[in-house]
Amino acid sequence: MDSKHINLIYPQWQGGGKDLSTYFGAKEFCELYLEQVPVIEVPVSTQKAAATVNRIFGYGQIVSQLQYTYNIVKQESPDTIFTVGGGCDANIPAVACLNRKLEGDMTVLWFDSHGDLNTPESSPSGHFYGMPLRTLLGEGNREIIGEMPSKLTPAQVVMMGIRDLDAAEQAYITDHSIPVLSVSDIEQGLETVIDVICSRGSKNIYIHIDLDVLEPTQFPYVPLPAPNGLSMDTLRQLLITLHEEFTVVGLGLMEYKPTGRQRFGLFEEITKLGTGLHK
Repeated sequence: MDSKHINLIYPQWQGGGKDLSTYFGAKEFCELYLEQVPVIEVPVSTQKAAATVNRIFGYGQIVSQLQYTYNIVKQESPDTIFTVGGGCDANIPAVACLNRKLEGDMTVLWFDSHGDLNTPESSPSGHFYGMPLRTLLGEGNREIIGEMPSKLTPAQVVMMGIRDLDAAEQAYITDHSIPVLSVSDIEQGLETVIDVICSRGSKNIYIHIDLDVLEPTQFPYVPLPAPNGLSMDTLRQLLITLHEEFTVVGLGLMEYKPTGRQRFGLFEEITKLGTGLHK
């Protein structure tokens, strides 16, 4: 039986505070790269007044938009998902739903300059885009976690390219022995990357890409650029290799700000991979 695939546009911006740039970035990305494929777009509020509740800015909008997205994915019941955000928190529904479908037989590769491992209590900003991975691991706001169809375990996660961590995030990584591949590790050889992923024990992978994992002199169009990132060519080559070596069940592209409608070869490759996961 043929597998089912969806391309999900989820421009949730409230996780990043009052900045709507990732909302408009997701819209631009869709116009530039997804004009030839069917997409499902999550309606996201653009009202700027968003209250902080339970130590999370924009809490009400975030919760309602997450619930709406879970309903979409539940109705569609896809085997593979390509998600374009929004902030990194827009990746929660796809990861949680696919993890449930695969009964935990999935490794998540978290490409990001930041850890995304804060809780509402440890977060210095209250911005939810700094909490999605910790949320997926079952720690954080109870209401949001209660909506998730499954939770990850630390053994399912590999951190890729992180270089800007809060103390609480570093402590969590250390305490739970989560593998971390630095930019240098990745740039020096893809064999090490493959070996670390294989050590997690699953052939199924979900690839989360926060574009601030990239070197900002090559791609500066992100909310929180961090120096000394991955080159665009290295990420492109790695994605091709991962597609060859593993079963990519999902891919999420996050934190894209408007570029003035510039086109990049890397995003052509990501779109080709993301929209073709079902083939």
